[in-house]
Order: sequence, then structure tokens, then C-alpha cells
Amino acid sequence: MCQNVAVVTVVDGFVNKGFMFTAFDVTKFLRASGSQIKHSEVNSAVKQIYRDGEMSGYLRDTKDVGAPVAPFVYYHQNADLDKYSPDWIDNDPSQDNMKNDGDDGSSTVAGVAQPIASSYGKATPVKAIHTVKASLPKGVQGVDKEGRLYIAPVVTQSAGLLPKQTVWIVTDNSTKLVIDTKTSSGAWGVTVNSDGRIRVCRSVLSKLGTAIGYKVSAGHGNIEIVPA
Repeated sequence: MCQNVAVVTVVDGFVNKGFMFTAFDVTKFLRASGSQIKHSEVNSAVKQIYRDGEMSGYLRDTKDVGAPVAPFVYYHQNADLDKYSPDWIDNDPSQDNMKNDGDDGSSTVAGVAQPIASSYGKATPVKAIHTVKASLPKGVQGVDKEGRLYIAPVVTQSAGLLPKQTVWIVTDNSTKLVIDTKTSSGAWGVTVNSDGRIRVCRSVLSKLGTAIGYKVSAGHGNIEIVPA
């Protein structure tokens, strides 16, 4: 899992808005905010985020943008890659001409993404965000098709965690995961989504070993995840 919190935060922001972007776009965004981060570090981190399955609904393809090496462009599955412009941060920061209407090209009701009209023709249905597993015991939550666990906004709110806040995940003797605002050695940094959700990727869940699902509970200032 990528531990560069700044890169994760920017990528999450782009993905939540349905933007098309390259790793260099992330670098430019960070440098514009005063960071002196190396592009090689950003490029490596963005690739890791994609490999970890943390860009839900996103694809990537190389595209000639006039650079010596054609970079990967990360784009929502409903977006038109041909419309990507390498100058969008300077000339079209809201990506009015590049992304789907409705940020990620869909509206979400009860955890299921529904198709809506987009600027790229007929709407394409988007798969459900959550995979329903009827066979799971009561109180046990399953993962999606990419092995990720979604912590619902009602849980993060109960724990006192805020949207866009950086939180940390640590293991407790491999028996549970604890999410809170305290960083420590071996902790994984993640950002609470703007809608209040937290995504826990497969590589982090694997620290608990094999499980049919997970029990999630909110305490005062933290969230506990226990394998079932």
C-alpha cells in the first residue's frame, strides 16, 4: 500500500471527481502547493496505488502527450481517453471538457452506482460499489470484487473521523486492525473520502490472514476491524 499521504490525498481527490490524470499531473499539483517532491517518487506511488486497486472504476493506458516517453493516463471507465489534455491543470482545472458529468459518471444510491446521462453519449451502467454476499453471517461485512473493505460513513462519523482527514491503520498482534488518527511505526496512512467512506485495500486486510468477512465497530476516536 502506498504510504505517501500527499500523493494518496491528491489521487483520491482526482478519482472522486472523475478526473483523467497522469502521475506528472499529480506532481504538478503538489508542486503548485509548495511541495518539492521528486516526480520519480510520485510516479512510483501512483503506480502502486493503481496496482493496489485503490482507483475504483479506473483504467490506464499510455498516451502520446509530446513527452519523450508516453505516460500512463489514468481515466474513469466511462471517460474518453482521447479528450485528455496534458495542460488541463493550467487551462481547464475543472476538466469541464474531459470528464463525465456527475464527477465519476454516476450517481450513488444505497451503495450501488446508477447510470446517468454523461457528456460522452449514452450512459454506461457502472458496477455496484459493494458486492453483496447473502451467505455471510449477520454483522459480518464482505469485500468488493477487488478485495477491498469499505467502511461506511455512519461508522466513521460514530468514531469522530472527518471527511478528507488523514487516518492511520495499524495491526494489533494480527488479530484486528485499528483505524485512528495516531501514527506509529508500521502504520498505513489513508484518507477518509469526501463522502465519509474509508477504503481498506486487500494488501492491508491480508495482515489479518484469511477471513470470510469482517466485523467493523466504531469506538471513541477509532474503528476496529476483526476477521470473521
